[in-house]
Amino acid sequence: MDYKKLNAIIYAVLAALFYAINIPCSKLLLNNVAPTFMAAFLYLGAGLGVGIMYVFHAQKESRDERIGREDIPYTLAMVVLDIIAPILLMIGVKLGTAANASLLGNFEIVATTLIAFGLFREKVSARLWGAISLITVASIILSFSGEGSFSFSLGSVFVLGATVCWGLENNCTRKISGKSTYEIVTIKGLGSGTGSFIVAMILGADDSVAARWYMIKLTKLSLFLAMIWNVAVMILTPLLLPLYSLGDDTKLLILIIVAIHNAFAAVIQPFSGPLSSGLRAAGDVSFTMWTSIFSTVVCRTILSFLLAKWLGMGVVGIALAMGLDWCIKSALDIWRFFSGKWMNRKVI
Repeated sequence: MDYKKLNAIIYAVLAALFYAINIPCSKLLLNNVAPTFMAAFLYLGAGLGVGIMYVFHAQKESRDERIGREDIPYTLAMVVLDIIAPILLMIGVKLGTAANASLLGNFEIVATTLIAFGLFREKVSARLWGAISLITVASIILSFSGEGSFSFSLGSVFVLGATVCWGLENNCTRKISGKSTYEIVTIKGLGSGTGSFIVAMILGADDSVAARWYMIKLTKLSLFLAMIWNVAVMILTPLLLPLYSLGDDTKLLILIIVAIHNAFAAVIQPFSGPLSSGLRAAGDVSFTMWTSIFSTVVCRTILSFLLAKWLGMGVVGIALAMGLDWCIKSALDIWRFFSGKWMNRKVI
């Protein structure tokens, strides 16, 4: 028995099984995650997982197994197509049904073969043409098996577009298939995942409800981490000061400034940072811009002059002015957030 061939068949069946499970699971997650972010997470997960394995496997590989200069065009094409394809698929799943997307996903086999035959001039045997025909016919029959199981909607167009991208990507990957599998999957996962994540950050979630949920979560997390970090700094500062040759007055001034700054940074600033960034990402750019200008340029400047110069508090007054600036900005961002006016703008 040819165990090597048997292992290849088992791996291929398992890959198909996991791919089939992936689509309905993605459909469930898409209720709370944007398609572009979902595509990014899918590839980043694969890249990180296999990348960890590659760290231990790299020493066993010969130099010839590594991707060379002549492989770069195919590698870049593979990464770019793997950025486009999952985004199209997730949009298709979002607009359509998981069953419809799973069935239409079979077109990837047809697309891969046709591109290999037409673009890369690979030979396609009569038996393979027959298999492709049977798969295509079976997919169509299955698509019509139940009422509404196949509807050529806009979602279907996106899914078919994804299969064509993956068909071309499969042929590019075929050109470098003699290289390290670990290296290929790591580059594909991290490269395509990072690219998809950048696209997701540029496009945004286009969902104000999801944006509100994320802003609340990030604010809570920021507040928790900020309190831990700033309390640690305030505790460590008195312990570290004896290591420096400083006068008692200087040490006392440092303790006062650290206490003022880190107190505001622990309790007030965590509200301003995530909310301001979230509002800006949600399309409320004008409000966040003018708020930042008003609090930083106007409030901080005036308060610094009043406290440091007029009241004679010096650098302590400047530290207080910065903290009060954060209070004003946080208050404005919190008011804007709970007013809900930002939700009428387009999430970018």
